[in-house]
Amino acid sequence: MANPYRYDHLSFEAFVDDMTFAKNARSAGETLPDFELPTVDGTTLSRADLEGTLALVVFGSKTCPMTITALPFLRSLHRTYGERVRFVLLYVHEAHPGERVTQPRALDEKVEHARAFGAETDVPFTIAVDTIDGDLHRALDDKPNAVFLVDREGRIAFRAL
Repeated sequence: MANPYRYDHLSFEAFVDDMTFAKNARSAGETLPDFELPTVDGTTLSRADLEGTLALVVFGSKTCPMTITALPFLRSLHRTYGERVRFVLLYVHEAHPGERVTQPRALDEKVEHARAFGAETDVPFTIAVDTIDGDLHRALDDKPNAVFLVDREGRIAFRAL
C-alpha cells in the first residue's frame, strides 16, 4: 500500500516513531481542530459536541495492544468520572494490521472494524471513527495510543502516550 498512514504491516521505523510526540504535534493550550465524524451508534460527533464539557479523547484500534490493555483502566475511569467527563475513543488506523485484521481501505470498512471492536470489548462510551486517512488523528499527532484531555473551551489541557 502506498499510503504511509494506512500501512499493511507495521514497520520498525513506524514503531520507533510511535514512542514520542512529533515536535509539531498539538499540545497543551492549543485547540482541537474542527471535525465531524461518524460514531459506531450511527450518529456523528463534532468538536462543538465536546464544548462546554471536559473530554478525554483516547486513540485506539482493535489491533493496538496498548488500547486493549488500557481498556480496563478506561472503564474504571469512566465509571468514576463519566458523569463529569465526556469519554471518546477515536478509532484510528489499525496499529498492527495483518492477515486476520487488515487495514481498512474505505470508511465503511473502518466503521465496521470500530463497531466490532466496541462490541467485542464492551466499550461503555462513544466510539468515533476518524476519516479513512486519519484527518483528526494526524492533525493532533498520529500516534496510535495517545490520549488528550480537552477543557470546556476545546483546548488541550493534557496529552500523553
